[in-house]
Amino acid sequence: MRAPALSVLTWLCLAFVMVPGACDGQSQPDRATRQATPEESEIRSLLYQWMDALVSNDTAARTRIAADDFTLTTHGGRVLSRADVPAHQLKAYKFEEVRVRVYHMDTAVVSARATLTEGSAVTSMQIMQTWIKQSEGWKLVAEQDTRIVSK
Repeated sequence: MRAPALSVLTWLCLAFVMVPGACDGQSQPDRATRQATPEESEIRSLLYQWMDALVSNDTAARTRIAADDFTLTTHGGRVLSRADVPAHQLKAYKFEEVRVRVYHMDTAVVSARATLTEGSAVTSMQIMQTWIKQSEGWKLVAEQDTRIVSK
């Protein structure tokens, strides 16, 4: 009997554990003082393109950027497909912090803190995205949005 193939999520979890140098006591370069890699710059650009497509309700751009099986988990716990993402609700966004980490040249994780304007509501969010490099380039495969509650 053959063991089932590992899911993408399982591979992502393994990638976090198996990052070279993460647990061996060697210091990693300070991200604030080093240049972004071409992959990190490309993902950062795609992040802004994705957000712009949500604001402008650009369905073609959303289709180009997100994978066919893209899922968004909203701050309210709803799981949406690429077609279900309510682009018309987002009026504006501003990132306060964006961190892009690339693993094995084909997987990237984005962690971003943003202020989103939806209608008249302004909300602070922590956004986590997973990107996979496919034959046609980088594709957004998953996003998790978490509302930041003020203390």
